[in-house]
Amino acid sequence: MAIQKKIDISAVLDNQPISRQQWLIVFLGFLVLGIDGFDVTSIGFIAPALIDDWQISRHMLGPVMMSGLFGLAGGSLISGPLADHYGRKKLIISSVLFFGISSLLSAWSWNLPSLTFFRFITGLGLGAAMPNITTLVAEYAPKKYRSRLSTVIHCGFNTGAALGGLLSQQLLGSYGWRSVLITGGILPLLLALILLRYLPESMHYLVQHAERKQDLRYLLNRFVPA
Repeated sequence: MAIQKKIDISAVLDNQPISRQQWLIVFLGFLVLGIDGFDVTSIGFIAPALIDDWQISRHMLGPVMMSGLFGLAGGSLISGPLADHYGRKKLIISSVLFFGISSLLSAWSWNLPSLTFFRFITGLGLGAAMPNITTLVAEYAPKKYRSRLSTVIHCGFNTGAALGGLLSQQLLGSYGWRSVLITGGILPLLLALILLRYLPESMHYLVQHAERKQDLRYLLNRFVPA
């Protein structure tokens, strides 16, 4: 009778040097938070053009600005239980798709209430993606590098916001404010295809689901052969 050895997955990853697979997860996390940063701040970039186009006063944009932040908070709150039930990979990809589609819908807003609503649902997707990609990166990072790599991916948010400002300046001058939101919708849809191919599922999630044992074995061998 064969004796099966129990394996502590976290300990195994902690005792290994960082592999290319782990660096890829960090890079994907950086991209997710980078596009997150662009989409979160995009409404600020287009505000002056909105005021001119719709002939509204600056204070009337207050609800639009706040709705996205309320969406962020709501998405962060509901994403944890959903990730535990459906898996982090599915939740992250679904969130990226969701805020990409919502940003595209925002581009076709016809008045302030419609833009406020679309920014709120965009915020839900943005808020759901952020904590889950952070958790997934931390899970795959060796313990001694965990805080450092978490800091690295969070730099993606600021990088995306900064580069988004430069990109928005070019788009606003050539194509108008709707083009910024369209770009903020297309980029996450393209990223979702990359995540679908290269982002792994959470090993801790697979451990909790016995029917996924084969997936867990395959995934662990990708990081630690044999």
